Amino acid sequence: IIVPKLLRKKLKQFFWIQRIGNFILCNCVSIYNDARVLETQEGKIIRMPIYNISYRDKEQDKMINLELGRPYSILDKIKIGGVGSRRMVLEGFSSEVKSLKSKVSGLQYGSIEIRPKGIILHINRGLDVFAWTIPFYHLSIFNGNSLKIHGGADYVQFAKEKSWEENRGFFERLLRLKSKFHEELIS
Repeated sequence: IIVPKLLRKKLKQFFWIQRIGNFILCNCVSIYNDARVLETQEGKIIRMPIYNISYRDKEQDKMINLELGRPYSILDKIKIGGVGSRRMVLEGFSSEVKSLKSKVSGLQYGSIEIRPKGIILHINRGLDVFAWTIPFYHLSIFNGNSLKIHGGADYVQFAKEKSWEENRGFFERLLRLKSKFHEELIS
């Protein structure tokens, strides 16, 4: 695994992980999505794509900014037409992300924030807020009976109800920015 020099230093200084079910959360260390796996002595792979952002952490913010770019300025947000979605009802999770499902019955919500190099999927679980960072080159969106957002092999599924119509313009902007990102990468 190739890890940038800055991240290697942070890994040595701040390696702190929290286990929730079968999922490993990291409070301040992020590795680029194509290098987000670590091999243990047993040869198992641990994924760390989700941050607990319930409390502000400057180091964690630096890592997210390094991975997805700094948040858009207010002028850029106005030019783009907004970079955040309205909240949407979560309907399903892949097996790797299922540990973020709320333990109590009721609706669970999520929202999306666009960054220059990807998206942050915000998921509420009780009093905690988790952020799943997905770079554009790993992002896939499937629109059928429900809306599925895939980041690599994992996905989150949203119900298509009233919020889908409200977010239609947001998803059009998201797809436009994603294609612009890929065009810049190629040229």
